[in-house]
Amino acid sequence: MKNNLPGNVNSRMIKGMLVLWLSTAIVNSQAFSQVTSAQGKQIDSLFSNWNKPNSPGMEVIILHKGKVIWDRPYGLANLEKQIPNSSNRKIWVASVSKQFTALSVLLLVADQKINLEDDIRKYLPELPFFGDTIRVKNLLYHTSGLRDGFTLTAMSYKDESQYSSENVIKYLSMQKGRNFKPGERFEYNNGGYVLLAQIIERVSKMSLTDYTRQKIFKPLGMDQSRFVKGFPTDDSSIALGYSVTNAAGTLKFEPAHFQGSSYGSTGLLTTAEDLAKYDLIFYEPVFGKKVQQLQLQRGKLNNGDYIPYGAGLEIEAFGGKLAITHSGSDAGYKAEIVRFPGDRFTVICLANREDVYSLTDKLFRIAALFIKLQKKPTSAGKSACIVKEGTYINKTNLAAMRFVRRAGKVQLAANKDGWYQTLLNNGTCDFGVEGIETDHYIFKQTVIHFATRADKATFHLIKAVSHSVNDVKILAGKYYSDELKVTYNFFEKEGLLHLKFFDAYDIPLTAYEGDLFSCDFIGTNIIHFARDNNGNINGMEFNRDGIYKLSFSRL
Repeated sequence: MKNNLPGNVNSRMIKGMLVLWLSTAIVNSQAFSQVTSAQGKQIDSLFSNWNKPNSPGMEVIILHKGKVIWDRPYGLANLEKQIPNSSNRKIWVASVSKQFTALSVLLLVADQKINLEDDIRKYLPELPFFGDTIRVKNLLYHTSGLRDGFTLTAMSYKDESQYSSENVIKYLSMQKGRNFKPGERFEYNNGGYVLLAQIIERVSKMSLTDYTRQKIFKPLGMDQSRFVKGFPTDDSSIALGYSVTNAAGTLKFEPAHFQGSSYGSTGLLTTAEDLAKYDLIFYEPVFGKKVQQLQLQRGKLNNGDYIPYGAGLEIEAFGGKLAITHSGSDAGYKAEIVRFPGDRFTVICLANREDVYSLTDKLFRIAALFIKLQKKPTSAGKSACIVKEGTYINKTNLAAMRFVRRAGKVQLAANKDGWYQTLLNNGTCDFGVEGIETDHYIFKQTVIHFATRADKATFHLIKAVSHSVNDVKILAGKYYSDELKVTYNFFEKEGLLHLKFFDAYDIPLTAYEGDLFSCDFIGTNIIHFARDNNGNINGMEFNRDGIYKLSFSRL
């Protein structure tokens, strides 16, 4: 990963921003003590789709210099009981939890009980050694190269109710391969933060719940915050999460929440009011200067490049200013915190419905109402861009994207008949998603350069091919993974290769050149069939986000 991410601010400039911010006590930021009527209307308009009767919604808080200048609930926390959302109602914040797991690690570092350079097997000896040392810092910065433990659990025919810390460790302990060498690149990994939680517990001799309560939440006065290992369905003080489906233009809401029993990557219950109290640590060394500095220290790859990720925080420029963010998304919930430390300005949004999309960009748009941000240059005109439909793969990790055309528009699609997202041409073949400034899809013939705020990658178009029924039957059969202890069954149906999953789903596969196939099941999966020296099929490799070249042998 290079450092010329959106915003065109390099590592040296960002490092300078961090040093300046930490050393100047934010004395020159613009002063404003309240939200004007015009600003309020613009904020309300961003959330108007979710501010309707008998509808779940969200809580939005804006802070400036430690003071709450906007506190607005939208929608209901509980539809059945008609309880409104509020800033003091507990809510699940999904991956926003990670920064508190990371902060716990840094507190143990400050106490000299953990070293970020330690081999993780010092604390987790049951994990295998892959030939290179995976360090604590690699888990912290998502550079470990480990396969994702939750995905491994799912691939072992286990549903979300079995997403436990124990299963994450169990399946990672069974692995014989990895996605990449530690420190080679950034790859977001939820399982890595489950491992960090385990390290915290083994070192401190306390549960993550007790450690964070005693060391973080109590000192900050965050009395409503706690980590839970599984969603507490009997706690009526929590804003219920809701899934959302659209049936003929009518929205239907059903209670939904994370079904697993793990924490570290998720698992924090908190309130917007408590997160406002937490904001203090970015400006005052509440836990000491060393911890404050480590929290904002970005990870560094083996080649010396810095990544835009610190201790559970995305750290990168936006609009010419340093911005610290992190989002969260689990069943029924969305969350986001956007912070501009140079202006001591923070926006927090905690939603109890899962259809609140483009949340990070909405909070950036709120920030632009109050602080001066550089606007992205507009293109002089839209180019005649040729976008080739089809599946594109990242050759580094075999992750995939699919693009189609519908009604003359380019769309990012999960499959031909399912979810899709329309892309807008910003000019010179630079496509984006409406309302999301930070995502870019730059098309160059058969190559797509994709960039987000936190990452970037290159995808290449792969050629679809047709197979005869006989060819499909040659590939059909049972394939066993010694790393999962499961068997996958491929079979021919109506002339196409299918994968039987959970003994319930017949998933069709699309064929591509080079013995590659794609199938859509909770995301796009790329399967590569392997051949022996005689050209006979003797196995296959499974690839998807968080999993690279997981081997199966043909039975």
